Amino acid sequence: MIALGEEEAEVLDDYIRHKRVDVTDEHGRNPLITTKNGRIGKVTVRRITYQYTRPCVVAGECPHDENPEDCDAAMNYDKASECPDSVSAHPFRRAAITHHLNQDVPEPMVSDRMDVSPNVIDEHYDAEDEEGKMERRWDYLNNV
Repeated sequence: MIALGEEEAEVLDDYIRHKRVDVTDEHGRNPLITTKNGRIGKVTVRRITYQYTRPCVVAGECPHDENPEDCDAAMNYDKASECPDSVSAHPFRRAAITHHLNQDVPEPMVSDRMDVSPNVIDEHYDAEDEEGKMERRWDYLNNV
């Protein structure tokens, strides 16, 4: 179960009402995020992430002097990852974990919510350097 705020719930309600494809997966379940082919797959999420994090989409221009009208990364869904500045899905997960930790959410709660062990969080997902981690601990302990 996931607790959502009012704004997040409204976004999901709008998606379900206007965009969600009403499909059932191979196990008879009704997935939340769907495509015309059923439950959205990890590869599709990855491709969409690459596609929409390209600078020409985010900022409207290309820092590599490419024309989005004929750039392979812009024109071909399967080649969006070839843009040197597109971003994979992993940094979003790392940013979310780091954000929660910086908001003083206790690591066991972050670990449980993100389904990742505290050791893996420390080694791979917490973007803070050692000084930043020390400052986070200091701030937390001085505000408890």
